[in-house]
Amino acid sequence: MQKNLVRIILIFTIALPSTLSFSLHDSSYDILSEEDWSLLRQEKEKGTPALSSAISDENKWESYNEWRCFSAKNVEALCASVDDDDSHLVPIVTIQNKDGSPGYEYALGSEYNWNCNKVIESWSVLIENQESICIHGAYLQEDEQNNNSLWYIDQIKTQNGYWKMENYYDFLSYDE
Repeated sequence: MQKNLVRIILIFTIALPSTLSFSLHDSSYDILSEEDWSLLRQEKEKGTPALSSAISDENKWESYNEWRCFSAKNVEALCASVDDDDSHLVPIVTIQNKDGSPGYEYALGSEYNWNCNKVIESWSVLIENQESICIHGAYLQEDEQNNNSLWYIDQIKTQNGYWKMENYYDFLSYDE
């Protein structure tokens, strides 16, 4: 009995690392590099959340950036209104799951005056003719009305390249 237990543990110990690395590799759709994973590790080591509640909020919460990869078949980049008169548009990426499970909506912060069409154009170049897309962002909340989870975008990556929030000033609108 003990010999069999040792064999099972040995097999599990040998098989588990290859299974984990396969699922990690598989879930990144061959898009994410070691540098991308290193960025994530550095962010976690710093311990600074990407999003958090206001200091004065009674219910404290924090959200950290993470990479999530999706099939590009169900991805759409568009401008969405954040007010009733459509005067303030924010670039978003929606990912709808075909199997009926909740989708995702990734958005840029509404605090900026985005040149929405310019952002969408740059994202479309990244997404065009791609099989998959990876998005680095932080979870914000569930949108039960639309059956989506809402996320804040930091980076988008495909085989066509990167879009990074750190270059946001290239995509602002300076029109009054």
